[in-house]
Amino acid sequence: MMGGGLLNRISMRGRMTVLIGSALAPLALFLGVSVVSDYDTTLFAARRELLQTANLAAAREEQVFATSRVVLDVVRRALSIEHLDAAKCHEMLAEIKGANPQFLSIGLSDPDGTIACHSTMTEKVRLRDLDFIARVLDPANGEMMVGPYTVMRALNRPTMMVAMPMSDNLGRHAAMVFAALDLDYLSSRAESLSEGGRRTVSLVDATSGRVLNHYPPLDDAAGDLFQTHPLMEAIRRAPSGGVTEAPGFGGLESIFGFQPIGGANGNALIVVIGESRNALLAPIQARSIRSLVGGSLTLIIALLAAWLLGYKLKVEPVLRLTRVARRIGSGDFMARGKLEPWHAPELRDLSETLDRLALRLAEGRTAEQAVAASEERYRLLANNIADLVTCVDNDGIRTFASPSSREVLGWEPEELLGQHPRELIHPDEHDMVRAVFESMKTGASIHDVHFRMRHKDGHYIWVGANGRQSETKRFFVFTLRDVTARKQMEEEVARANRQLASLASTDGLTGLLNRRAFDATLEQAFAAAIANGLDLCVLMIDVDRFKGFNDQYGHLAGDDALRRVAKELRSVLKRPGIAVARYGGEEFAVIMPEARLSDALGEAEELRQAVRRLAIDHAASEFGVVTLSIGVSSLTASSGIRDMAEFMRRADRALYRAKNNGRDRTEFGFGEISVAS
Repeated sequence: MMGGGLLNRISMRGRMTVLIGSALAPLALFLGVSVVSDYDTTLFAARRELLQTANLAAAREEQVFATSRVVLDVVRRALSIEHLDAAKCHEMLAEIKGANPQFLSIGLSDPDGTIACHSTMTEKVRLRDLDFIARVLDPANGEMMVGPYTVMRALNRPTMMVAMPMSDNLGRHAAMVFAALDLDYLSSRAESLSEGGRRTVSLVDATSGRVLNHYPPLDDAAGDLFQTHPLMEAIRRAPSGGVTEAPGFGGLESIFGFQPIGGANGNALIVVIGESRNALLAPIQARSIRSLVGGSLTLIIALLAAWLLGYKLKVEPVLRLTRVARRIGSGDFMARGKLEPWHAPELRDLSETLDRLALRLAEGRTAEQAVAASEERYRLLANNIADLVTCVDNDGIRTFASPSSREVLGWEPEELLGQHPRELIHPDEHDMVRAVFESMKTGASIHDVHFRMRHKDGHYIWVGANGRQSETKRFFVFTLRDVTARKQMEEEVARANRQLASLASTDGLTGLLNRRAFDATLEQAFAAAIANGLDLCVLMIDVDRFKGFNDQYGHLAGDDALRRVAKELRSVLKRPGIAVARYGGEEFAVIMPEARLSDALGEAEELRQAVRRLAIDHAASEFGVVTLSIGVSSLTASSGIRDMAEFMRRADRALYRAKNNGRDRTEFGFGEISVAS
């Protein structure tokens, strides 16, 4: 009543003003929704792009660890700890260090940490991290291990040690080959992803909570521990990668994409790409302010017009009708409103409506009371709908059913009495329900056990059952709830999870298989080829001079070039069963089951020529266009290969020779066959 009285005191011009304001409200709502949508779209796109960039950065850094693994493996195979020539060893390690800018130094050490040979030092000193040496030389270990963050004393440079065990003639781990990674080198590789410093790029150790490097540099971040930092906590909650919003290591509120680096055995190394939230939203905020100012001016002008014109056009007749409506509202159903013929037809219709309203008000009030009573009964019924409660004796015969059986199963309670529950349970689930009932006889209770029961109309519904044995052990009490909608939702979630699993095996840039899916496919194909004596070929493909391409044309053009090459891969390689993957960065790989060497070489050449025909400009290449170098490895019954790692190393060495022999060519095996442009 107080609200109605206040409304009645608003003048007609005020009502017109409210009317105009209401008419403009959808516009204001639309502007608000547009702004919110703009915010959400921008943040969604930023989160997706940051995650993709983090994936790219992780792949780049993973290449450093993969290269380090290959170099250390070559060193430990090339040197013998029993017949070590210190001078030649020093010369060899110095040369290897010079060819690998990711290393600060490389050397060999005894089990007690004494350096036996080193790329820069000739005197025998001891390594300090004996725990790390013990882990590397553990007989169960044969792979490269990555040590903790430290500062190299000789150069005062931050580093992380990578190492592999060396075995003596008896196969024992008698020494260790190690290298000190240049963390500044890793940071410099990340600068290209920072968009000129607009984004931050960090390498962190999630296990220790330490920031290993950060770009742009932060004096108080690199090397420091941030174990309780919100960003670190988000990384630990999602160790396989993801996106989060948190303050950066410099304190600036940002959106971060992060991804673990594969191959860093012994450490949980994470690449983190961040971008300031304020910088992302600044353009949207500016647009929002402009929209707000424009909308406010429009509303003010419209309201002024309504205020000035309202009285002349509408106020006086409406005031008369208002007085009549007030009398009717106070219970005077004899009140009538009558306007002169010259008033607007709409107002005359309103006058007649008031007259009809006065005649029907009593009937309407009675109907309203009836509706209110009906709604109250409906609420009472809805609030008291319960689960179906049923009791069965020790033989499984139902002795009680609550009235809720009508709503749950469509059966009257008395129709269910004397039945055995299996008469309504789906035949496929009889054994499961029987086992549950037998377990309850031992005193066990059940909670949320799902099975199907037949509704009276013939279809089956899913029910969730809870139950226990009575204290007297003479009967069992169950409550049954219809969970059909819940089961359908669970099936939808499972379907969505299967779709997500499919997306997880696809490279986001090219649409090809990603590295993880490639490794799994190759493992299956290699095992099948060995077991069944089948041929198997692998192509390792590298886009020539691609770093120069990115430097010349930018990363967006580089991404477009990779997409075009990937499209050509799919177009040329149509053999059934072929798996095509983006191996990392500008590298691609192809698995060709049951393919002979001649077939693989022919398709490799067709692919190389097809990419040349694309004529993608490449000013930084000696060929002027984008070209491919291809290495081929073939597995046959007579090849003698039984190790998948050796199989891939042959392809990798063939690719190396293709690039070393001038690029834009195909090489096979150990050099027996090569094809050039």
